[in-house]
Amino acid sequence: MESIWLNCRNASFTVEAVFVINITIWVLAAVCYAAVYSHDRTAMYSMAEQFMEQSVENGKKFTESEMETGMEQYMNEHLFLCRADRITVKRALLSVRTDISFHVEVRVPFLQKLLTGEKGRKISVSHEVLFAPEYLWNSREIKRE
Repeated sequence: MESIWLNCRNASFTVEAVFVINITIWVLAAVCYAAVYSHDRTAMYSMAEQFMEQSVENGKKFTESEMETGMEQYMNEHLFLCRADRITVKRALLSVRTDISFHVEVRVPFLQKLLTGEKGRKISVSHEVLFAPEYLWNSREIKRE
């Protein structure tokens, strides 16, 4: 009688283990994807800041389209999971603002919706122009208006 009881417990444990291991694998995969997504999002923000800083330091003049194409190419080469869809650069008198729309390249629809939603995500980065002659010229332009 005891051997029959042990066999039932082992079979029950085996069936439960199949479900637990299956769920555990999916949870671990989601955590790994979330970690890589977090890395890519942080890297995208810091790359945008660095690219804008190098583009406008010491009074360099870059057009918005040059900055957009250069930034998009640079980001798509260095990111793991995310891809920049659209980058828009707007120059103001004393600052540069970049809006980056991106999506995650994951084939599992559940994880893609979990990380970025159906339409993707958007981040905004701004950088102040810290060049003294530019401040002086802009202040004179403002006074004339």
